[in-house]
Amino acid sequence: MKKIITLFAATLLTVNVFAQSPEKMSYQAVIRDASNALVVGTPVGMQISILQGSSSGTAVYVETQTPSTNANGLVSIEIGAGTVVSGTFSTIDWTAGPYFIKTETDPSGGTNYTITGTSQLLSVPYALYAKTSGSSTPGPQGPQGMPGTPGMQGTPGIQGPPGNVGPQGPAGLTLEITAIGSAGLPAIATTNQLVRITGDFELTLPANPSDAQMIIIVTSATQATINSNGKNIRDGANFLGTGTFALDTGFGSPKSMILIYDTFNWSVISKN
Repeated sequence: MKKIITLFAATLLTVNVFAQSPEKMSYQAVIRDASNALVVGTPVGMQISILQGSSSGTAVYVETQTPSTNANGLVSIEIGAGTVVSGTFSTIDWTAGPYFIKTETDPSGGTNYTITGTSQLLSVPYALYAKTSGSSTPGPQGPQGMPGTPGMQGTPGIQGPPGNVGPQGPAGLTLEITAIGSAGLPAIATTNQLVRITGDFELTLPANPSDAQMIIIVTSATQATINSNGKNIRDGANFLGTGTFALDTGFGSPKSMILIYDTFNWSVISKN
């Protein structure tokens, strides 16, 4: 009786990135007879099955081949290139292992298989699965990660040039009073003040006026007087000096007048 000794199982995979058809897996074995002598130069019949789950599991693929031994009693076949009995080699799901190779051999070259051997496929066949592991088909999206730490605040940009200054509005009067009283009762004027005089009244100018300080006087009185409070009063080209001056005699009975202080004198700049 002859016997088969398996040397290599699944030693080479013929698969490329373009999914070449048919896909193949190399397998080699040495055939010896009952006397342990090599069977050389002889065709042998073989049936190869891929079993799933265990050495006695379900056959997912079966094929037959009739290779010839070489001068060393070695047969070399490509599983996937034989005559298909059942299943499709290219559709085997290699992730659903483990898988086993079962070989049945007829040393006379027929289909009377008298020699059987089974061995487990280890890591090499999973290269067939690798052809799809990097495919363009995306996997399910994972959960969103935690937000990252906020980055540092950037450097402030260059400050733009200031806008044009708008036109200055007219100076407002800070205060308006109506002075009503008897002769001799003073009313002290403050900065840029509008003073309305009704009836007999004496208006005393500030003792320490600031430069360009303005006093506007509006009156309906005839006996109103202005006390210069020690400062000289100038009306046009006339220096009236210091003291108390009646509007009707000192200034010609104006109903309104504007006084402005120019460092040394109170000057009448307008009256009517």
